[in-house]
Amino acid sequence: QDPEVFAHLTPEYLVNFDARAPTMGAGHGPDRERILHDRAGLREHMSLARDDAVGFQRVCEAAHFCWVRVDYVHSCAKRGGPVPRRQELPPGTYLEGVVPPGVQPFVVTYGWASVQHPSPSGAKIRELSSILSELRAADADVVFLDWWGL
Repeated sequence: QDPEVFAHLTPEYLVNFDARAPTMGAGHGPDRERILHDRAGLREHMSLARDDAVGFQRVCEAAHFCWVRVDYVHSCAKRGGPVPRRQELPPGTYLEGVVPPGVQPFVVTYGWASVQHPSPSGAKIRELSSILSELRAADADVVFLDWWGL
């Protein structure tokens, strides 16, 4: 949790690295040019995350991500109130690891409504349920939320 390290791991810092490299103390002249050249070469060999289904599934499996079924999201939205923790999810409402073929995964990012719970009132889950309906998500499709997924 070193603040100096954390400051250099933000998306903004990493995305703008090449533009800032000439003004940084990372190497001199030829060293700096080699670093930039190597980074560019690595980028050419990396697939975009949206195009890397194998890599995506490997990460899901290795991290044991928990994917909650869309029908359970709708059920929680109708019930109201806070949603349970991952450890309290009823059997059959989620799957762990790899998303099966034919199942659409939805990955959701959002700000928590409180320090202890992402949505104590259930408002965020109702909003998510509504959006999933608009997107015509199937009941067997799955959602990743940090509260449930990690």
